[in-house]
Amino acid sequence: MKKVLAILLTVCMMFAFVPFFAFAEDTVVLTQDNMPANYYLISYTDYFVEAGEVITVPADATLQVVNSCKLTIQEGATLNILGNVIVHEGGQLIVDGNITNADKITNRGSAVAKINFPNLESVGLNGIINVSYAVSYSGSAYDDIDPNTLSYTPVSAEGESVYLPLNQYVYFIAHIIEPNASRDKFDDALMKVRLKGVEIPYTQGNHHTLLTVAGDISYSQWTSDNDFLNTYRIDLPNNKEGYSVYGREGEASATDMTVYLKYGKPFSFRVDIDPAYDKSPYKVYIVSGYGWTNMDTSTILQDLEPATPDASGYYTIPSVESDYTVFVMGVIKNETVEKVGGIFEQVKSIFEMIRKFFAQFLALFGINI
Repeated sequence: MKKVLAILLTVCMMFAFVPFFAFAEDTVVLTQDNMPANYYLISYTDYFVEAGEVITVPADATLQVVNSCKLTIQEGATLNILGNVIVHEGGQLIVDGNITNADKITNRGSAVAKINFPNLESVGLNGIINVSYAVSYSGSAYDDIDPNTLSYTPVSAEGESVYLPLNQYVYFIAHIIEPNASRDKFDDALMKVRLKGVEIPYTQGNHHTLLTVAGDISYSQWTSDNDFLNTYRIDLPNNKEGYSVYGREGEASATDMTVYLKYGKPFSFRVDIDPAYDKSPYKVYIVSGYGWTNMDTSTILQDLEPATPDASGYYTIPSVESDYTVFVMGVIKNETVEKVGGIFEQVKSIFEMIRKFFAQFLALFGINI
């Protein structure tokens, strides 16, 4: 009787463990030779493509990464997609190595690529840049238009590896740390960001790309501050009647009177008044901001003091730290100045006559003024 009970107990225990055996995950090193003939991978199987191996999906085939199946393309391995790949719900495709034609992947599960950020100390950028990344939430390349809709994740200065979704737009910020937070000395657009040696375009405050590969991130080499300085614009009045404005070193573009200068550089200019206008009581104003020459100057200049030239007649911005607009006000023809002066003298004479008349009139009553 005891033997019978022991046998029954053993049988029950075996049946109790059958589900665990059935769902245990197998590990398979996948090669082109042992690829299933129908390219349909098996559930509860962890597939690896090892370094040096190339798995090709032919043009007439579709590789199916099914539910509860994981396919990892290890570093140094290649998934060459000529046909198609479908990652089903619950399936995983992990790319540490190389992949071609990632746009042929239909992703209903998880398809990610490994992105490696370097140690900033090792590339000479520690304390110089801060790096972060974000992933598009809608699949649009324009999700960064409103920066508040993107969630950026900071990257450790010591470097790290992250997995980001394939065939999704990703955004990278390599922000150059400003020595003075209230100044905008450096231009982040000049700090190149590359993925696998290919430069990622800079658009509106970030570098963004459709992620189709795995690989290493790299940056511009920092040789000197000058390579990354912001460029600012100085809008000089051009083609104005009665005067001309010139940068001391001839700074001006070929098509207009916009001067471009690096942050922190000085700029001097002079105002040459034409002989027929040289009696003008003109004033010069230097206003922070660009492109205001067509706006209401009475509003812009009402609280500003005019600039003062040096002994040589030059007006100077000692350190360009923003855009500027130059206004020259009150330049009029000499004949107008003389006419106005004549009118003023006439008005002055009339007032003098009136004053004398009233003085004589009041004197009759013994009132002296």
